[in-house]
Amino acid sequence: MEGHVVIPQNGGRRAGALDPEEEAVALLTNQLTLREKDVLTLLVEGVGSADIADRLAISPNTVRSHVQNVLTKLQVHSRLEAAAFAVRHDVVKRSNGASRPSALRS
Repeated sequence: MEGHVVIPQNGGRRAGALDPEEEAVALLTNQLTLREKDVLTLLVEGVGSADIADRLAISPNTVRSHVQNVLTKLQVHSRLEAAAFAVRHDVVKRSNGASRPSALRS
């Protein structure tokens, strides 16, 4: 095969390696605590702060802190952006087993 370049089907990436976008998403989402993921899951489901506080048995101030941490760690600016990010990248699973809310299906 002199003079030829052979490129593996996987494009030269290691088996199981993430593509750059997946890697970037993993770097962001791996920063989230379990409780922040709980809050993010409820944001995806459209649950408001007061109901999140009730469901997780935490104070509304703690919910605000968790939401702010989620926004910062995911590098987004709103609850809606955080929820859209989570759905787009399958960060959280919905309680009914679906990975995308029906209102956001394309």
